[in-house]
Amino acid sequence: MIDLDKLQLNSFEAAHFLKTLANSNRLVILSRLLGKETCVGDLEKNLNISQSALSQHLSRMRAEGLVSTRRESQQIFYRIKDPRVGAMLKLTYDLFCHEELAEAV
Repeated sequence: MIDLDKLQLNSFEAAHFLKTLANSNRLVILSRLLGKETCVGDLEKNLNISQSALSQHLSRMRAEGLVSTRRESQQIFYRIKDPRVGAMLKLTYDLFCHEELAEAV
């Protein structure tokens, strides 16, 4: 059962978190970071996103506390910092990537 009072109390934080995730490029970037640390160069190679757009998205997610960075020489590595991101990516996958669910609708 959902505690509606608790949900109302946390609705602003939840909406802010979901708003940050509500971008297809950010979802793809976070999916690439799921379970591993990745350098910007590898993200750039594996994603169909311009370098400037990638940089903007990473910067926004870092400012929102979703990802963190580590510098090693000339490379910057990103990893998921907020554990809610992994849970949300799993839920997103379960809701939108399972054929059984898509066929049931």
